[in-house]
Amino acid sequence: MVMAQQLAMRVLFQPRPSSYGPDESILSIPASDGQSIAAYVGYHSPEAYTIFFLHGNAEDIGNVMPLLRSYELKGFNVATFDYRGYGLTPGEPSEKSSYDDAETVYDYLLEHFKIDEDKMVLHGRSLGGGVAMEIAKRRNPKGLILESTFLSAFKVVLPFKWIPGDYFKNESKVKATQCRALIIHGDRDEVVPFSHGKALAAAFGPDRAKAYWVEGAGHNNLASVAGQNYFFMIEKFISDLDSN
Repeated sequence: MVMAQQLAMRVLFQPRPSSYGPDESILSIPASDGQSIAAYVGYHSPEAYTIFFLHGNAEDIGNVMPLLRSYELKGFNVATFDYRGYGLTPGEPSEKSSYDDAETVYDYLLEHFKIDEDKMVLHGRSLGGGVAMEIAKRRNPKGLILESTFLSAFKVVLPFKWIPGDYFKNESKVKATQCRALIIHGDRDEVVPFSHGKALAAAFGPDRAKAYWVEGAGHNNLASVAGQNYFFMIEKFISDLDSN
């Protein structure tokens, strides 16, 4: 089990040198343990939905800024932050700190930007999908987008149904969430098998989740392979949230 845990942690967290530097657009949000969390918030309108983006295991704020800018150009508010050891956030990454820091930033958005939870959509990519699942479990966002997300950490690296000590047990949290979900996955994902996306969609069920399978897409080229349909499906999902 120890070897499996070590392998899973190496797969889960892969911080790189920061792709960005300090400037006035980067916020420093106090964490519960006194550390600081590097975050970005693009706030434009109280009527707009806010996309809280949780990035993947080898990304940081600078890497995902083009996606955030695209969201902003489409009229959304956006927010993201860096896990411990990523970008300008100091420390060592862990499952617990990623959850707790995400909740801290979530609360910061509600308090300082007066964002209504009924206008909050979590978008988690890969590892970030696991963080998004936990926040959807703890809080009550309007919607949840899981892109290239795994069932659990061990199930990515080991072919067993259950092993003690697993991390990011996303599938088991589905029943504890209330919001509707959009599951996006490439059918040629070489990192998180396509079967994980299909199983997550099945766990939510057709009444709570929409599935968008991107033919020919791998793990790191999904948006480019999907092209215009990427944001078309996301915007349609968010628009449909108002009908519920």
